[in-house]
This record gives sequence, structure tokens and C-alpha cells, in this order.
Amino acid sequence: LDANDADTYRAMRGRDHFERVCANITALLARKRALGLRRPVVSLQVLLAPENRAALPAIIERWQPLLTDADFVMTIEPSTFGRQVDVPPPAVGPRQPCRWLFEALIVLQDGTVTTCGTDWDAQAPVGNAAESSLYAIWNGAEMQRRRALHLARQFERLPLCASCTDWPLADGHGYRNVSKDTHPTRANPKHRLAIAASTTLM
Repeated sequence: LDANDADTYRAMRGRDHFERVCANITALLARKRALGLRRPVVSLQVLLAPENRAALPAIIERWQPLLTDADFVMTIEPSTFGRQVDVPPPAVGPRQPCRWLFEALIVLQDGTVTTCGTDWDAQAPVGNAAESSLYAIWNGAEMQRRRALHLARQFERLPLCASCTDWPLADGHGYRNVSKDTHPTRANPKHRLAIAASTTLM
């Protein structure tokens, strides 16, 4: 979502879709309540930036009344997105295997599946959800190869991973459930396999 007004949304997203996105999120949440459902869990994500940090309390106040006890607002500290964005990398210790390889798949809007939360333009795809099951992709030879190289600390053998500074974000570093912070009864749901879709409700 990233913003609480059209101007900030445009500055961050480069598009004039704020009102439409908000209307679609509102409709989704209303439909979910009308059906009395806990799932799907809705996470309203706010990528923190100088343009929107001050608006965060207003964003929470706007959406909190529409969320169920399973839904939440989540803030994300900025990522370099494969060094495409000029932000300082997280200050962490020695390089570790990336947890995205072991815990998540990313499904892009055309069905392309990638393993990296910062691989927004699918430089390193592992399959397509329209052509094979996520189960098959998750357990496939390419996923196994990438995991083995990470466990062996041979990051340089994977072009996308070789110069990565975003890997600390894969363990949840930089992600914060601000609904949980403001409402202690809310839980941040954990799943064995997290599937993220790289589209907004447009």
C-alpha cells in the first residue's frame, strides 16, 4: 500500500492508482467479513521511506477498523532490490544462507516463480505456476541446486546472489507487524511455505 494519500502513493509507486487500490482492498476486507472468514490472511504492507514514515500512524488508524483479528499492517525496512535502489544495506554479521530459498516462493503477476523477494523482474526464475505446480517447483532440481550452493556458502556461483546485500531481510529482519505492536492480541501468522504475489489489488 505504502501511502495514505494519492500524492505519496504516486511518488513511491509512479502510478495514479491509489484510490482504486484502496477501494479494492476495502471491498476485499468487507467481503471477507461478510463471509465470516479468517483466511485468506490480509497483510497490508508499507515499505518505509522518507516520504511515508510520518504517515504510518494515520495508515494504521485508517485500516485497523477494517481488519479481522488475523489481518495486520506490516512495515518493511527498505531493500536495495538487487542494488536497484540506493539505500544502505543492513548492518549484519557474516553472510548466511538465504532463508527465502527454504521458506518462500515468489509468484509474479504472469505466473513466473522466483525464489528471491527482491527479484522483482525475474532475473532468476525457477518455473511458472501456470505450467507446473508450486509443489513441483518447490521440490525441483533447480531449487535443490540453489539450496545446496547456499549451504556450501558458494554464493558466487549464483549470479543474483553473488553480490546480494538484501539477504538479511529474508529472516524477517526489517519486517514488523505494527498491528501486533498496537494490538497485542493480534498474531503474525506463520506458514511453513509462504507464497507472495507481486501484485497489488488493482
